Amino acid sequence: MEQVKAKYKLGERDEATGLYRVVALRDIPRHGVSAGDVGGLVAREGNLSQGGDAWVGGDARVDGNALVLGDALVRDNARVRDDARVCDDARVYGNARVYGNAEIHGDAQIFQSAEVCDCAQVCDNALVYGAVSVYNSVRVYGNARICDVDGGGALSLKDPGEISKSPESGCATDGADERETAIRELREDMKAFITRCLAGECESREVPILPWVIGKYIELL
Repeated sequence: MEQVKAKYKLGERDEATGLYRVVALRDIPRHGVSAGDVGGLVAREGNLSQGGDAWVGGDARVDGNALVLGDALVRDNARVRDDARVCDDARVYGNARVYGNAEIHGDAQIFQSAEVCDCAQVCDNALVYGAVSVYNSVRVYGNARICDVDGGGALSLKDPGEISKSPESGCATDGADERETAIRELREDMKAFITRCLAGECESREVPILPWVIGKYIELL
């Protein structure tokens, strides 16, 4: 089997964190990296795959048994630790945190101050951002959006199993009537979801998020 050519090497040890800067040994055009560029911080070589175009940039940190692989990117001040995995074309950036046994894959993006932890999974084209935490065994997938708008945007139920907070365009309306209408429609969607699950008609992948939806529904009453 052909040996994978090294993509990076470990550079200087950061005294403040005890982690090592990565130094690119080849160009990685998709992430704007050139050979010789100094990237983010890792605890050991095993945290960032030598294969693919995966990269850790900025002041991002990857430690513990966490792994960044495929063509994934972790940058800015993001943190990935414990046994978490970021792979495929996923992106983790801003001040996002991914830890525990969480997995981020596909074209998913985790950013701003979002947290994904425990055994949660975020995949496909899903976005998680703002002051949001995704945890336990929740799975966010498809084109789902989970975000926090102005510290408390309205939650939306889109496709089965896909829960999100409404994007800025849906929450930042000037008219009180429009907002009230959106919240009323939201309550109806959530009520329908809860009723379906309590009747035993929801899919197994939807069951873990039921308590969360019930709590949010009560908040909107």
